[in-house]
Parts: sequence; C-alpha cells; structure tokens
Amino acid sequence: MGSGLINLRGVARCRFGTTAVQAVYDDAAGQPLLLCKTPPWPVAEWVTVELALDGQVFTAGSNVKFQYHGEYDVFSASPSGGPTAGGTQVTMTGVGFFLSGNLLTCFWGDGAAACSVDVQYPCYQAVRATYLSPTAVTCRSPPMPRGGSTSTQYPLRVGLNGQFLQACPNVQSGYQCALKASLTFTYYEDVYIAAVIPNSGQVQGGTRMTVSGRNFRVDLRARTQCIFIECTEADVFMSGPAIGQLRPGVARCGGEVRAAPADGVLDSTQLVCRAPLAANADSHFAQLDVSLNRGATYQRLYGPVCQNGCPVMFYYYTLPDIGSLRPCLGPITGGTTVTVIGVGFVGQQNTNMRCRFGS
Repeated sequence: MGSGLINLRGVARCRFGTTAVQAVYDDAAGQPLLLCKTPPWPVAEWVTVELALDGQVFTAGSNVKFQYHGEYDVFSASPSGGPTAGGTQVTMTGVGFFLSGNLLTCFWGDGAAACSVDVQYPCYQAVRATYLSPTAVTCRSPPMPRGGSTSTQYPLRVGLNGQFLQACPNVQSGYQCALKASLTFTYYEDVYIAAVIPNSGQVQGGTRMTVSGRNFRVDLRARTQCIFIECTEADVFMSGPAIGQLRPGVARCGGEVRAAPADGVLDSTQLVCRAPLAANADSHFAQLDVSLNRGATYQRLYGPVCQNGCPVMFYYYTLPDIGSLRPCLGPITGGTTVTVIGVGFVGQQNTNMRCRFGS
C-alpha cells in the first residue's frame, strides 16, 4: 500500500531483504494496491521491503520493514467452552508467541471465509488476542456464528500476523504446527437455576444437593461445577419475612466464590453436587449458580419461576449445640416425643432435619 502505484502489466516486483518476488496490482477495493508473497527466509529477523514498478529500479532508502518470525505452536485452550453469547475469556497456551500488536489474533471456527451476515458456518471468526508471555495469550470468545450449533466443536487457532491461513494449528501439510483435534471450543445455551434441595447445610460443607434448572449438559459433566457466592448482611436480609432475599438496589451477592464439581448431571434439568467448605465459619447465605466450563463463566440466571424466590440461595449454618432433652427418658418401644433444647438451630425450607438417637 502506498502512493504512485500503477499497473505495469505484471512487471512490478517487491524485494524482501535481498530476495525479489513478483508484485500483483489490485484496485478491486477502490484503492490501488500491490500484493506480494514473502519469500522464505533463513532466520527470524526484520528485513527491508523495497518496490520496483518496472521490475528493475527499486525504491531507495525505504524505511518499511517486514518481520519474519520463527516457528510456534499452540498446545491447549482453557476453558474449552462457554455461552453462545460469547465473552468467555480463554487462555491459549503454547510456545513461540511474541508481542505482535494488533496483529495477534485468535480464530474460532473453520472454513474458506470469515463469518459475516452473508456467510454462515462453516466459517471463521477473528478476535483480538492479548499477549501474556511467550507461552500464553488470552482472548474472549465471539458469539456462536450464524448457522452454528451447540453440538459443534469449533477449532481454535492463534495467528501472529492476523492471517487465518497462516494461523496455528494449521491444515497445510508440512506446516510447523499440526492441526489438533482436541484444540476446540464448545458453545452452550444460557444456564438457568430454579431450585436446590436441600437449600441449607453446615459450614464444613459436604451436603449433597439436587439442583434444578434448564440447559444443563450431560456431555459436559466433567466441566460442570456448582458455584457458591458468599452473601453478606449488606447483600441480603438475614431475618424477617424477606430473609434470604437481596436487599433493594443489590443485583447480586459480591462475596468470596467457592466451587464444587458436580457429582453427576442427571439430565438437562437436574444435577447433583456437594456443598464446598463455606467462605467463612459463621452462618450466612450463598447465592447459587452453575458453570459448565469449570467456573470460568457463571451467568447468575434464574427462573423463570424459582421455588423459594429468585435468585436461588443456599444457607450455610454453624453446627448447633444441644443443651438438654425434655423428657430425657422413654420406653424401649420408642415413640416418645422429645423436645431438643440448645442454640444454633435454623429452619430453612426444604431442609430434611433429623434427630439421631444412638446409631
């Protein structure tokens, strides 16, 4: 790209360092351009680029340079899934990355052309990548493309120069980084939570619970987690008729986040998990959520109808202390109604409270 470019019937040439290649004139986009393909180069370095419109006399004293980079590879991506709306931050790990400015790109998908209003999947989407180190870059997933599906596994690539055809991994035979079948991304529909039974457990964790909602994925069980977001007294009412509900003006709880892997995903509407150790040792509420990508994304979506109000809450309580029993004796045939007296008793809905006599 430059000024004074004219079409001299294919005689123009570009010179990279000391090697000249043919230049092709193109004004299809309304602006005159000369297109050149870089020749191979023995080492990774900057070289001067010069132009000869007649193929013989090259521009003198050009300050335009081209950077050759060495081999690089991409090994893995985490997380490997996210909501269809996009926005999931994904870390791509590999070797040989370098800071190439706005050319550093992550590619989602596959195909002969970029996705657009007129081009449905199969196609590819390019998003700006952020350089972290020679072994890691991050990027945010784009929305699922038109014509795509939540059952599709979308190939992932990293490009150092913004060009899909030279991104890595690559399908070209002999290219330095081979295509990896496992380097893919899976989209899923928005996950909604409607209820949890039981909805309370001790702060030590371990309470087994069933979470109900929609759009759970049996095939993503290994990535599914229950998320517990600590609620403070500034977030929720701790007493009265509105106990466990968010205070006016509070959209979500903002305390420490704890996660527990799902014990099982029964179907698209039910999963089972165990409460993790609470964020603190005092009794408190935790806002419940479910993540299908190992906690990287949790959406805080509920309903449309929640059994005990939205958002769905789980109540952590400290272990109670028993002071006395009234009466403290009865016949061996059982059947005696006993009043248990102590401190730290709580009464949350859907909690199966029990007394244990001996074993």
